[in-house]
Amino acid sequence: MRRSDSSVAGKEDTKIEIFDQDSIALVERLEGLPLALVLGARHDYPKRTILTTWMISYGELKHNDANAVKLLQLWGYLDNQDLWFQLLKWPKYRNQTPKWLRQITDTEVAFLKTIRDLLDYSLVGRDGRLGSYSMHAMVHDWIREFTNKEDYDLFRLGITTFLKDRREIPGRCNAGYCLPHAYAYRLSQYLHKKHVLGSRSNKAHRIPYLFGLHNLGGLFFDQGKLSKAEAMYQWALAGEEKALGPAHMSMLETVNHLGVLYSKQCKFTEGVAMHRRALAGREKKQNRLAEAEAMYQRVLAGMEKVLGLWHISTLGVVNNLGILCQGHSRLDEAESMYRRALAGREKVLGSEHMSTLEVTNNLGNLYQKQNRLAEAEAMYQRTLAGMEGVLGPEHISTLGTVNNLDVLYRRQNRLGEAETMYQRALVGMEKVLGPDHTSALRTVNNLGKLYQDQGRLAEAKAMYHRARTPRS
Repeated sequence: MRRSDSSVAGKEDTKIEIFDQDSIALVERLEGLPLALVLGARHDYPKRTILTTWMISYGELKHNDANAVKLLQLWGYLDNQDLWFQLLKWPKYRNQTPKWLRQITDTEVAFLKTIRDLLDYSLVGRDGRLGSYSMHAMVHDWIREFTNKEDYDLFRLGITTFLKDRREIPGRCNAGYCLPHAYAYRLSQYLHKKHVLGSRSNKAHRIPYLFGLHNLGGLFFDQGKLSKAEAMYQWALAGEEKALGPAHMSMLETVNHLGVLYSKQCKFTEGVAMHRRALAGREKKQNRLAEAEAMYQRVLAGMEKVLGLWHISTLGVVNNLGILCQGHSRLDEAESMYRRALAGREKVLGSEHMSTLEVTNNLGNLYQKQNRLAEAEAMYQRTLAGMEGVLGPEHISTLGTVNNLDVLYRRQNRLGEAETMYQRALVGMEKVLGPDHTSALRTVNNLGKLYQDQGRLAEAKAMYHRARTPRS
């Protein structure tokens, strides 16, 4: 890396070339040096260094507020941005919460007092969002690398904190808030292999941590990060089987999600991974589906016995078995499973709940595969109307249903309606996912096929070229 700056010294122009990559990287990491200046002015000592400044502040804080130091160390295993009060509360696992964390989160006043101490020492700052706080990237690096020293207990505490049941985090339960913390955790995941599932971890501490792993798998799954999701689910499953036993409901829930993941990998994996699996042939795909089906049958038997035939979790497994039966081309069995899931979810959740709409969309896919196109259209239209109302017209799930209608209209030779749907899906996917996302490029390719069917060959060629040549 080289950077050139021009400056004026007297009447002569002097060009200064900077070749020191480490210095440039440090300046960029300091984000303009505001932290260094603030901390440097806090203490007066000869030959000062920023590390010495932090150590002095850290030592004073440790003497005055041990809980604040613990919070700072915990933060080292999270993302340095966006920490807020509700993220740290553990209503479901209060008995497993460390005493110092219970003291900090007992009330919001107690939390703000601890944060105020960190603010006074310039170790954290206020974020742009009300009630949210951040830590400078350099301080975060220092805390993680020099003060934590592979602290197993804090590492386990970190994932349990930000990935407990997201429904327990008021107002910020979506992936946009938790995903940065998830990626920060992955940077330290070697500690999981080294300590968390080993003999050092007792059952009381391990259970909330394992639930956090499960939720981390769900977070990555929602973002389409399927390989990361599978790793998290497998880690959670291994720990749950050891800590809870093979018939515990939490373990069965993880097995269920693994089944969903395996099914999705067989049908929707994108990009290079999709092509590599396709080369492996139908036999590998069927083996993967068989693995998922065995998991589902095991889970279904357990849930029917423990929860009953019409419990919402049982119905989720029934729906997933329908997907697997469809993957095996056992279409009558698939329809029976879907119908059972639909009847139960309509009764328990209502006709416009997202879980109900998931089943209507699955039935639409099944009917289209059976060439029952009128029934397929009715299911897709019902799904689309519901998703537009619940999620909005530009949500990725809504756009997926739009895309299903595209394909259906094209099969019915309703090419004008198909083009309208393709264009809507493309605009939405490019806005939500980006123009080079595989789903957007697939829609571009489908538009090319549509134009070819209409004899609009120049437009078809342009679409095919665009699908093969991403913009970035």
